[in-house]
Amino acid sequence: MEITLPRHVNGQTYTVKDSHRQITVVGANGSGKSRFISQMIHDSGDRAFYVSAIDALYPVTHDFDVNSISRIYEELRTRTKYVKPSGETELDKLICMLIYDDLSESLTFRLRSAMVGNAPDKIPTTKVDTLIRLWKNIFTKHAIIRRPDCFEFLTPNNDDPISLLRLSHGEKAVLYYIGACLYAPKGSIIFVDSPTLFLHISISQSLWDTIEDLRRDCTFVYQTHDLA
Repeated sequence: MEITLPRHVNGQTYTVKDSHRQITVVGANGSGKSRFISQMIHDSGDRAFYVSAIDALYPVTHDFDVNSISRIYEELRTRTKYVKPSGETELDKLICMLIYDDLSESLTFRLRSAMVGNAPDKIPTTKVDTLIRLWKNIFTKHAIIRRPDCFEFLTPNNDDPISLLRLSHGEKAVLYYIGACLYAPKGSIIFVDSPTLFLHISISQSLWDTIEDLRRDCTFVYQTHDLA
């Protein structure tokens, strides 16, 4: 998709062609990156989808004026009474959405099977299935255990499964980035604030390569002060 960048100080406008699926906006603190990205998000309209590890780990206080996990969560809450209203962080909201969608798709599959008298040949792949597969690709010695109302995690440092609360900030960020990008509408421009935040350099590149490969229909715009 073509993206028109905010107007340059000389009055000219520049367009990024369809062949570019990744744009990196880099600059020092105070250089105007945030204002530049805000204008890009505004100009992108409904195509914009915003993800931020800060919003994932800490309570969201800003308005939902752009497509994001918070906006999708609030829209889901208006459609069903089975989603709890207490999600404070985007990671909390994401986990609620994943569990709700997984159970909904499982129930739909069972109802369709009952109607036709036998199960279809293939069980549909859910977002949770994809999340578990990609998590294993990034953390080869870890595993996600699916529970009816939560996820638990196996790690090399723990004999017993641990809860989401006991994951490191980096592990939570990986979980959030994968899950959030699964919810981006088709053809979105995914704006990622500080894509390396909380992540070790050994996994950040492979993580975003994996996510970009998963969402080939989307364009990724990274806002960062770190080119490493």
